[in-house]
Amino acid sequence: MASPYIAATSIFAVFMIILVGQNGDKKRISKILFVISGAITAGFVIMCIIMTVVNKVRDSFTETFMDFFFYAIFLLLPAAILAATALFLRGNTVLLVVGAAVCAAIIALMLILQVLWIMTLPALITAVVCVILAVLAHKKKEV
Repeated sequence: MASPYIAATSIFAVFMIILVGQNGDKKRISKILFVISGAITAGFVIMCIIMTVVNKVRDSFTETFMDFFFYAIFLLLPAAILAATALFLRGNTVLLVVGAAVCAAIIALMLILQVLWIMTLPALITAVVCVILAVLAHKKKEV
């Protein structure tokens, strides 16, 4: 369900990397990506607060948790891809590897909780993006 958002975010991230390759202003574009990622994360927090206040009486804890989970798929994972792109532009391989490890932990938790395997795809895509960008950033430093 979140694949259109993640695909759009990934395409945007690739576009930003290409743009930086042409103009060379890595710091400025990485700051823009961090701001967009932060704004998306803030939107997630606001949606969770609104949902908690509005659904306080109606929903059970499990329903509220699942709602948070779906908002996280739609909002936090694209934000993570943008943040990973910004880290790549800054050449920070360590944080990219940490991001991949966190995504792997999320996947493991989701599988332990026995959610549908297809729901792990956004975290898997984000982990793959982080690993690819970490390898590319590491190769850039070696050259």
